[in-house]
Amino acid sequence: MDAETVGGIERLWSTLGLSDTALKDPQRQKAWRHRLYDTVGEPWEQVVRQVREGLDTEPHAAVITSHPPRQASVPLLAALSAALGALVVPQTMGQTLHVLRLHAPDGADTRWHTDGAGWARQNDFTCLLCIKPAQEGGATELLPWAVLRSALARDPDLWRRLWGTDVPWILDDESGAGTAFTPIVTSEGLRYLREQIESAAAAFPHLAHDLHDLDDSLHQALLSTTGHLALRLTEGKVLVFDNRRSLHRRGPLPEGNAGERTLVRTRLTNPTWSRNLNDLD
Repeated sequence: MDAETVGGIERLWSTLGLSDTALKDPQRQKAWRHRLYDTVGEPWEQVVRQVREGLDTEPHAAVITSHPPRQASVPLLAALSAALGALVVPQTMGQTLHVLRLHAPDGADTRWHTDGAGWARQNDFTCLLCIKPAQEGGATELLPWAVLRSALARDPDLWRRLWGTDVPWILDDESGAGTAFTPIVTSEGLRYLREQIESAAAAFPHLAHDLHDLDDSLHQALLSTTGHLALRLTEGKVLVFDNRRSLHRRGPLPEGNAGERTLVRTRLTNPTWSRNLNDLD
């Protein structure tokens, strides 16, 4: 993306007086989306079209970089997010633009997972803007569905259980639904977070053995799966990926470097275009 386009986005953001709080309003999101097309024009349409093409094909991800490189642009992240879908703001999160800064060496984000596993409806896409990269390590790693499917299909029993075992996902969003019963893999996509399965096993003791066995089997299979992507974002780069058609994790950081990586994240539902993706098979 050329610097002039990014500059136009930033000026419009300032003119409209937008902020994290303003973006919680779906109508403000919609108005922002349309003004971008009207004001920035064809260069912006081309960028959005290319990102959509990346999300519609393996590995269902796209990286956006400004040329020449410039400082990290929150308005650019907000613009891309609004162009691709509706920004999701669960009460438990509170922020439309969520800052990810501190990282435990062995935190949940170091294990393969999907975002929104505790939501009644998971987000379709996740967008990450790099504000400050780690001096070493800290890549965002993606495991695309095609790679994962090929690896898991080597174990027919595990493959069958991933599709056929209803997991009680304890919901932590504002849906009020309490628990969602759904397999880790469905035709609509993936849902997986080890900590959520541990919570389910504690809440449903009669299912604990089967849930732990399924989770352990999948965890071991993932440890031996190769072919993932490792994307080390530098300042100003934005990564967009399909949250339902890939697993992701944070790559290792050197000891003592936990606070040196800062990203801003948005989560999106309801894609703004008719997607070409087939259901998972």
